[in-house]
Amino acid sequence: MNSNQEKSAWDLVFLSFIVVILLAVLSPMDCHSHDGDVANFHASKIQLSCFMTACRNYVKKTHQLPKSLNDLVTNPGNVKNWRQFLEEIPTDPWGNDYTYAVKD
Repeated sequence: MNSNQEKSAWDLVFLSFIVVILLAVLSPMDCHSHDGDVANFHASKIQLSCFMTACRNYVKKTHQLPKSLNDLVTNPGNVKNWRQFLEEIPTDPWGNDYTYAVKD
């Protein structure tokens, strides 16, 4: 092997070594990012379940659907047998407001 071939071989080994190190360092970052999305997804499912339970209880108590999510927190004023069903309306785990609509 001449000097240029030897240098190219070592350059290839060095480059491979750098790539392996970068993958080892960056892979956990990607996994943690994905874990956060999974955690947010599960948190949003729990919040939606709470909304569904509150809406069911609202219907059982008042015999009508809430017109907005705020009806679960504050008395809309014209609802018989109203009580507070949620302490507050949270934002979703990504910081967005939830949307609720009654379809006819």
